[in-house]
Amino acid sequence: MLAFYADCHHEVRPVKQGYRVVLTYKLIRQGGAQAADVPERDLAELAGAVRALWRTPPPPRWAGDTAAEPPDRLVYLLDHQYTQSGLSWAHLKGADAPRVAALRKVAERLDAEIFLALADVYETWSAEDDYQEQGRWDYAEDDEDFDGDMPDDDAGEPALVELTESEIELRHWLAPDGSELPSDASRVADAELCFTRPSADFTPFQSEYEGYMGNYGNTVDRWYHRAAVVMWPRERAFVIRARQSPRWAIEQVAGRLKAGDPAQALEWTQRLLPFWNRAVAGANGAALLRATLPLAAALDDAETAAVLLAPFSLQNLAPKMAPWLVRLLERHGLAWCAERLRQWATRETSDLQLAWLAQTLPKLTHAWSAAAAAVDSPALAAVLVEERWNWLQKDIGEVQAHTGGSARVKALVDTGPALLALIRGSRDARRPDLQRQVVDALLSAGLPLEVPLRVLRTVGADTPDAAGLGLARVHAHCMQVLAARLARPERPADDWSIPPPPDCVGELGDVLARFLSAASERRLEWPLAEAKRQVIHQLIDRHELPVRHETRRSGRPYTLVLEKTDALFEREAAERRRWAKELAWLRQGEGRFSRPGSTLA
Repeated sequence: MLAFYADCHHEVRPVKQGYRVVLTYKLIRQGGAQAADVPERDLAELAGAVRALWRTPPPPRWAGDTAAEPPDRLVYLLDHQYTQSGLSWAHLKGADAPRVAALRKVAERLDAEIFLALADVYETWSAEDDYQEQGRWDYAEDDEDFDGDMPDDDAGEPALVELTESEIELRHWLAPDGSELPSDASRVADAELCFTRPSADFTPFQSEYEGYMGNYGNTVDRWYHRAAVVMWPRERAFVIRARQSPRWAIEQVAGRLKAGDPAQALEWTQRLLPFWNRAVAGANGAALLRATLPLAAALDDAETAAVLLAPFSLQNLAPKMAPWLVRLLERHGLAWCAERLRQWATRETSDLQLAWLAQTLPKLTHAWSAAAAAVDSPALAAVLVEERWNWLQKDIGEVQAHTGGSARVKALVDTGPALLALIRGSRDARRPDLQRQVVDALLSAGLPLEVPLRVLRTVGADTPDAAGLGLARVHAHCMQVLAARLARPERPADDWSIPPPPDCVGELGDVLARFLSAASERRLEWPLAEAKRQVIHQLIDRHELPVRHETRRSGRPYTLVLEKTDALFEREAAERRRWAKELAWLRQGEGRFSRPGSTLA
C-alpha cells in the first residue's frame, strides 16, 4: 500500500501481474493550527535580534567598499514549500507555524508590518564530478587509441561545491488578515535574508548542469519555490512598500491630494525620489506613467514633478495620456513640458523611436490640436515634432554614413512611416515650415526613391486627409523620376559598366572606379598586398556590387581577380519591372495628394 498527495512527482507503469486499485480522497482542512506559546525570554531575545538587524549595516563585501545602509526588512524563509493556493496564515506546516506565530508577536512589540509571501529562489553552484576529481584533463579522449571509460553525462547531478550566485524574488503577499497586498515582484538583498533551512536541502523543481567547457562551466543552476515571512518597521512602511510597488505609492500620494492634504502628498513624493529611477526601471513603464502624470499635474512643486517624470521614456507615452500633458502644460508651462519630452526621447533605441514616431506621434499631436484648453496646446505638439524631426535627420545621416548596399536602402525605407508621422504632426502643430522641411527632404537626391514611395504608400488608399498632407510634390517627383528611368534604353548586352560607389576614392578607389566604369572590360587581375586586397573586398561587399572577387595565391604579392557577373543585367531587369509597377500605381492615384488652393501642394 502506498499513499501520497496527488501533486507528488510519480510514475504509473503498466500492470503486468495482479491488480492496481486507486482510491482518491479530497482532504479538507477546517480551522487553523494552534501554535504553542513562546516563552517571554525567547520572544525578548528574538525581538532584540530583529531590532539589531534593522540597525546594523552589513559588512562590506570587498576591501575599500563604503559602508552600506542597514537592511529595511527581515525576510525569513520558511522550512516548507507552499503553492499560491496553499499559502495561508492558518495552515502553515510543521515548525513554520510556531516560528511565524513568534514573529507575529515580535512584530507587535516592534510596531512592525508583517506579511507572508511566496519566494522564487534561483541558485548557481560550482560543481564537482568524478571526471574532474580523477584529474583526467589530459585530453586523452582525443587519441584514436583511447579506450578508457568516459564520464556518463546522464549519471546524475554532480556534487555541489560552492554557492556562487543566489537570487530571491518575492511575490503573492498576504497580510495578517488574509488580504493580498498589491506589490510588484521584489528582490531580496543578502543583508535582509535569514533562514533555518538552506534551499540546497530542498529538491529543486528545476535543475540544469553545465559541464566543464575549458574556461567556464561545471556549474549547476537550481530553482525552488519557497515561502517567507517579511517584516519591516511601520515607520518605514511607506518607503519600503513604495520600493516594492511604485504604482501603490503613486496611488497613496494621490489619495493624500484627494483628501486635501497637499503637504503630506509632497512629503511622500519627495521620499520616493532617492530610489525612483530604480523603481520605474523595474515596473511596467506605460502603466506607471499613466498613474504618475495626474499626480505630476496636481503638484505645485515643478522641480519635484520633473524628477518624478524623469525616468520615463517616449515609449511609455500613449495617446490616451494626451489630456494629462495638456494639464501639465497649464500647470508648469511650455518650457517645462518641452524639457520633459526631450528628456524622455533620449532613452530609446533607434528602432523603438521610429516605431513610436510612426504609431503614436500623429495620435498625440492630433489630440493636442483638438484640445479645448486655455493654453496653446499645438505649441506643445510643435516642440515634440521639431525635436523628433531633428533626431530623425541625424539618424538618417548615420545610416547614410555607415551602411551601404541593400542594408542602407532598407534602413532608409524603414524611416518612411516616421517621416509621414512628422508631416501629419507638423500639420496638427500648425507648423507649415516644418511640414515643408520634411517634404523637401523626401525630394532630396540623397534619399533613394524608395523612401518617398514608401511614404506615399503608407498614406493608404482610404486616408481622407491625403490631400492635406502636402505630398502632391512628392507624388509628382516620383512619377517624373520613374518615367525618366523607364524612358532610358535598356542596357545593351555588351555594356558591362557599373557606376562606381561614392566612396570609391584614393589610389585604390581610382583603379577600381576605372574598372567598374569600363563598358567593355569585364575582368581585372590586380597584384595587391593583403591589406589593400581587404579594402577592395570590403568596398565591393559593402555596396553589393555585381563583381566576383577572389585571390590567386601565387607570386608576390598575390593577385586579386575581379570579374563582373551576370547579376548586373538581372538586377537592372528586375528594377525596370519594379519601376513600371510603381509608376502604374502612382498614375492610378493622381489627384489624391493635391488640394486646390493648397500652398504645400
